Amino acid sequence: MDVSGYLKRLDKIKFSEETCPSCNSAVLSANPAGAFCHFCEMYVASDAEHKMDSSAATAFTAAHEATIKGDLVSAIGAIAPLEASADPLVLYGVGNVYMVLSDYTYHGVNYALGGFMYSNADKRNDEYNKNSSNSMHLLSKAKEMMYASIFTINKAAKGDDWLYLYTKFISEMKLKRLAHVHLLLNELNKQRQTPVNPYSNLAYTIRAGGKNAEKLLRPLLDIGEINAYYYLAKYLADRNDLSGTQKVLIKISSRTRMPMADDLMLKAKEISAATAL
Repeated sequence: MDVSGYLKRLDKIKFSEETCPSCNSAVLSANPAGAFCHFCEMYVASDAEHKMDSSAATAFTAAHEATIKGDLVSAIGAIAPLEASADPLVLYGVGNVYMVLSDYTYHGVNYALGGFMYSNADKRNDEYNKNSSNSMHLLSKAKEMMYASIFTINKAAKGDDWLYLYTKFISEMKLKRLAHVHLLLNELNKQRQTPVNPYSNLAYTIRAGGKNAEKLLRPLLDIGEINAYYYLAKYLADRNDLSGTQKVLIKISSRTRMPMADDLMLKAKEISAATAL
């Protein structure tokens, strides 16, 4: 695969900006039909009928801004009221915010210090009910919101709607329940003409270590889908091409904020440092 060629192409692509209906993030789209959110992977149609209400949008904006500043308390405070939402897309978005906050806290632990001393005490406290910003507590909240999204869709009998079916699929993906993911992917593929099918097949194939990854990557890279570059990086990482992985991730970070790419970069750097010893 011509990785360097795709990286050069990314510099030349002209993007429009859309807004994610699930987490209110700005999404760069090179495809007139739509693109996938860089924060939560929700599909964002250019002519989306599903719109987020203004109060939810305000809450997500506040949470994103606080997260970027490293203010976890404010981020949690902004997003927590949306846990009561009846919108499965919003619930899925809330889950992703909690997941990112969990990762942020986890990576903030200084393992050179004692587990019960200094700043680690708050980050590693196992009694997470006493510490709302504990990494495990936030991960638990993230999973709770993913399950709530799935439950809300099932309760409303919206499973045949491809967007809600995709929401269940990507929720199960984040929950790492690959058996359920595979079943939902089959349901999506039965509908064939939906705009999420190529991306769904790519995401499942690479995360599950399946075959034909390059074949699935090329069409999405060719249309300038930025999230496909993340899966290109993950594909390279899985093949121990850490140099190529980091080059792709650096290019992504030059265009947009993508938490899953940031997380992969941290892992690539840790592996590179370990192998250099």
